[in-house]
This record gives sequence, structure tokens and C-alpha cells, in this order.
Amino acid sequence: MTALNETEPEQVIARFRSHGRRLAGPVVIAILVAAATGYIAGRLPEPWMNQAVLILAAVLVLVFAVVPVIAWLAHRYVVTTRRIILRRGLLVNTRRDFLLSRGIDVTLERRGLQHLFRSADIRVTGASGIGVLLTDVPAPDLVLQAILDLSEQRPRDAAVPEPNPWATRGETRPFPDVRLES
Repeated sequence: MTALNETEPEQVIARFRSHGRRLAGPVVIAILVAAATGYIAGRLPEPWMNQAVLILAAVLVLVFAVVPVIAWLAHRYVVTTRRIILRRGLLVNTRRDFLLSRGIDVTLERRGLQHLFRSADIRVTGASGIGVLLTDVPAPDLVLQAILDLSEQRPRDAAVPEPNPWATRGETRPFPDVRLES
């Protein structure tokens, strides 16, 4: 096992968000509200009733479709050669760093529909018992392999994990929301 040279610059290995299937519910809600609004609006006898339907539809789409999409966009994970960074927020940003230099335990947990969508939760726990939970990670085997390689829990041939064969430009990747950077 070779330790990472502390003078080497930190490199980003992967940037990703939770699995995109979390957007299915808000999209379905937006479509249903739009269809119901299109059907009902204009059919009511009073003009104020039609306006009330439009306002109600706008509020429903805002609360149940737009807000969850913005919340999904605001939660990001970054794996570098030295740490895991969890970022959350748009206007008020929260950043949590977890160093990989100390001994860590990495656990992959699949539950419910995660098997079907090839995603999982990755729990990374430090020697002190404090850890981070990467929820609903797409391509979890690739991310787990990168974290294990970087944490030096197993022998490795190079300082960075093997590149994803789909990471070249112009090719279709099976998990487009996981970007590997060189």
C-alpha cells in the first residue's frame, strides 16, 4: 500500500447527485395537475372560479413539483483523492467534508427499489465512529470502488481508480449522472 503524497494536488474523482428517479414523483404530479387544470379551467360558470383553479394549480405545482426538483439539484456529492464532500443548499450552503486519510469502514446498503434502479446507499464511517451517508447513489459499485481505492483499505496500482470505460466524450454512458473526471 502506498500513501498519497501530501504535496500532490487534490483531484476530483467523481461528482454526482442522488439517483434521478427521485424526480419521477414531482414530474408525474406536474403532469396530473396540468391535465386536471386543462380539463377543469374554462368549464366553471364564474370567472373567479376559473382563476381560483389556475391559482390552486400553480401552488400545487410549485409545492409538489418545483420545490422537490430544486431540493434534488441542491444536494451534491464530490469524491476527491483526499475526502468526500457533501454539499447542500442554494442560498444557504452547507458543506460537510469527510477525510479519507484515516481508517474508514465503507458499507453498501440496498433497499426497496434500489436493486431495480441500480442504486444504493453508501455509508462511510471513520475510526472515531463518525461518518457520512451518501443516499441513493447511482452506480454505487463504481463509487464504492473509488472510495476503497482512495482510503487505502486494499492494495491499488495507481493513485486514482481505473477510469470508467463510458467516461469518454461522445459515448453513451449507462449512468449519465455520475461524472468521472481525470
